[in-house]
Amino acid sequence: MRMTEIIYRTRVPKIVIPDQPRIIQCGEGTAYPTPSTNAGGIVGIVPRGMTALELLAAKFPEPRWAIPGLIPEGLMILAGKPKVGKSWFGLSIALSVSYGIRALGKIALDAPAHVLYLALEDSYRRLQDRMMQLVGDDTPPEKLDLHIKWRRGLEAIADIEKYLKNYPDTKLVIVDTMQKFRSPKSGAGKRSEYVEAYEELTPLLELAHQYHVAIILITHTRKDGDCTLTGGDFLDSVLGSTGISGTADTIAVLTRDRTKHNAILKITGRDLKEDMEYALLQDSQAGWQIAGEANEYNQSQERKNILQVLKEAAEPIPPKEIAETLGIPPKKDYQIRQLLGKLLKDGMVSKTDNSRYYLSTLSTASTPSTQSELFTVTYENSS
Repeated sequence: MRMTEIIYRTRVPKIVIPDQPRIIQCGEGTAYPTPSTNAGGIVGIVPRGMTALELLAAKFPEPRWAIPGLIPEGLMILAGKPKVGKSWFGLSIALSVSYGIRALGKIALDAPAHVLYLALEDSYRRLQDRMMQLVGDDTPPEKLDLHIKWRRGLEAIADIEKYLKNYPDTKLVIVDTMQKFRSPKSGAGKRSEYVEAYEELTPLLELAHQYHVAIILITHTRKDGDCTLTGGDFLDSVLGSTGISGTADTIAVLTRDRTKHNAILKITGRDLKEDMEYALLQDSQAGWQIAGEANEYNQSQERKNILQVLKEAAEPIPPKEIAETLGIPPKKDYQIRQLLGKLLKDGMVSKTDNSRYYLSTLSTASTPSTQSELFTVTYENSS
């Protein structure tokens, strides 16, 4: 039996409508006539929405961006392991927006704007040390306000709104960390952690959209770190209930080996055209800087690493030995073979009859001169 036949043969109970004027009164005072098949009466009071025709004809303003193409208005979660550089990242972009200079060394900003930075796990002394390192001899920005104490929960949100009213040009609010900002758990009641997080963060989300600002909540990742290393979604790395990531407009995860000066920033959001993944380098004076798109940047560095190993080799060596020298697990040495194939095609390396590789004369001038110049690349672990 076809679906249309099922629909037409189904008995529908008759709806009795009271004898009242035939209008639907909407939340904003707009009245719509009821369908002509109704005998009369008020069908019900419903909130005012938009018809499909109105929606398609409407013109909406573009979202306001704290950092164009990267951080739009709305609520954003920035997660990472402890001491990975989240606070340095937050302070770097806070300075850029308040100065109106290039953010992360790459993204041009149009004008200085007010920034509210809540460093709730820091002292003013530590903030001063970081500021002196990043600002140097430059005049400090006049539009950056920093606090180490702030109320929590709904009271905290109310205080942020007061700030936004006082400084209408504000584009960015940073809360470091979210755990110090949310209301302490009372232990009473049986609400799930999801519901609790969703209800608590929704007013902050609405505030961000009402005033067209980006509000960044800095938090931690789970102990197991970057879930993409085991084939998962990086959104699952965010510590806490899915109510946190579900409420936010934008999610970013910062991953880094703390002994290195390079990191990966993965970001996704409702107003971003696509998911992004950037390689970042930490500069002692300029803070975090975008080095490029992560895949392209890492591959470029991997090529340099291979060329450096071949340069230091006394004789032609097989791909397996190159992988071992670079600390790449056996399950991932196929990546070296793929890159060697590209280098061979580009004329940067040569190959013997028994599949051992050595530098061609073309690549000699472009390789780093010392082992210390090798860039450390983190390879995915499939186990």
